[in-house]
Amino acid sequence: MFLKQISKNIKKLREELKLSQAELAEKLNVSSEMVNAWEIGNEYPAVSVLPKLGEIFDISVDDLYDEKISTYKNKFERLVKKYESDISQISVFLKAVKEFNDLQEANQLDAIDLANFGKLNYLMSKYYLKSSEKAYYDCLDKLDEQDSFYCEIKEALVKVTNKLNK
Repeated sequence: MFLKQISKNIKKLREELKLSQAELAEKLNVSSEMVNAWEIGNEYPAVSVLPKLGEIFDISVDDLYDEKISTYKNKFERLVKKYESDISQISVFLKAVKEFNDLQEANQLDAIDLANFGKLNYLMSKYYLKSSEKAYYDCLDKLDEQDSFYCEIKEALVKVTNKLNK
């Protein structure tokens, strides 16, 4: 069952990216006949090929097995979805911004792309706030407990933070 799903997903994602079997084969250093065999379910990709497929399709290897894999209108939308699942993936954020800029230069943006770009920036802001908060608490923890001046600053900062978090 899972192996048949991989076949369907490879074909679906390849077509979505408007790649021929030969183009996908070239990216994977396999023959186009091998890609065809995967897509019709006669063969399955070697385990060593799965990460490269995930990279090409901008999905996780687990997504290749997912029978409910979302079809996305474009690579940008898929990258936003991938970034949303783990906002610490800065490289995915950067790829998504590049893809957005490419769509913008090609004059191919629509309302969904703009909404996704807003969502992407919201997620990135959330990541930065989370990182800043962690750095802030790390600094507070390093303040010298013996120095009364720093203790007063630390107490004041904790009070302000508690009020902001309410």
